[in-house]
Amino acid sequence: RKHTKAKVALRTHNVEYLIWERLYNEEKKPLKKLYLKLLASRLKRFELEHLNKADLLLPVSEADMAMFKQHGCSIPYHIAPIGYDLSQLQIPAQQSENAVAFIGSLDWMPNREGVDWFMDKVWPKVTAQKPDAKFYLAGRNFPAEVKNMQVPGLVVVGEVADARQFVSSKAISIVPLFAGSGMRVKIIEAMALGRAIISTTVGAEGINYTNGADIIIADDADTFAAAVVKALNNETLRQSLGQQAQLLVNTQYNNHNICMAIIAFCKPYL
Repeated sequence: RKHTKAKVALRTHNVEYLIWERLYNEEKKPLKKLYLKLLASRLKRFELEHLNKADLLLPVSEADMAMFKQHGCSIPYHIAPIGYDLSQLQIPAQQSENAVAFIGSLDWMPNREGVDWFMDKVWPKVTAQKPDAKFYLAGRNFPAEVKNMQVPGLVVVGEVADARQFVSSKAISIVPLFAGSGMRVKIIEAMALGRAIISTTVGAEGINYTNGADIIIADDADTFAAAVVKALNNETLRQSLGQQAQLLVNTQYNNHNICMAIIAFCKPYL
């Protein structure tokens, strides 16, 4: 504001403090729990102090905006979800392997804890019913203990050159998150690519999904494992989930339409 009279629009990708508050609620170790509580409270104070300092607010979801309103946000806002550039979408032609995949950086605590939960609580239940099932784990910054995991059916891929190519090469994408906020770009991309997706409620937060139609939601180990096994066993279900997911992205998360709506919102304030 020292250098321009232009309007300032704050684009919030999530409610940051909520991620760490959720991690705090899930944590069992006393010292780590205390640290997470302190971090969440500091982030919350900083984040909420700055909400009303912008001229316009552009949150990504109704849930985030409800949280901001609850804490006193009073500036004009427009909910603009994270979208996908469908004009650049190229779905690889090869047949997808009937396997499960996760992609994400494992130096981000919610990802690491979600993957640990899936490996410890869910995957053994899957392989007990499907001994030949494969789980591909891709992403950046894998710690040594993950790289060296010896688990039936696990293929540790690590960093990949093309994330879209990797996601497209596997029939099922999973998002086992219990801490997060905003929207998961990885789900929007997997939907655009026509993947069958299994996620927790927190993982799919901010997306206008229909459970059982364009995604499967599962919040405990038994339900998640049952969903994975069902998807592995049912090609018709996988195809239906993928087709409905693509339709959802086409109608609600098309970047062009989202950008045009933002322009229309901002015009009266210019």
